[in-house]
Amino acid sequence: MKEPFYSIACWAIRLSPILFMGVAWLLYHYRFPRSKKKKVWIVLGIGYLTGVLSVWIYWDFAASYAPTEEIADEILSKDGAPQVFAPFVMPIFVGIYFAFMWPITWLVTRICPRKELAPGNPQP
Repeated sequence: MKEPFYSIACWAIRLSPILFMGVAWLLYHYRFPRSKKKKVWIVLGIGYLTGVLSVWIYWDFAASYAPTEEIADEILSKDGAPQVFAPFVMPIFVGIYFAFMWPITWLVTRICPRKELAPGNPQP
């Protein structure tokens, strides 16, 4: 894989938990407006799962599709500690991701408020 595409793909894999958390937050906000506490736990759960998976996928992708053999050898020479410790350390990163994501999703929900349903009308 060529260098610019390799770097872009690596960064996309690294940032995917933030994207998935934001999308889950907005979908839950607009589709299920009554449950607020569940929203936070579901978004954090999605962030945790996508975070752990993104670490594992990143290490596999970075080694398999490295643009040069030197980069692949450097990645393979590392001890793999991020893959082993990702499930234990990911809650810290998910909290940081959530802190960054919260103002953005709050702003989006204020710019595009959900349409409140009239009493007696069924939910779409």
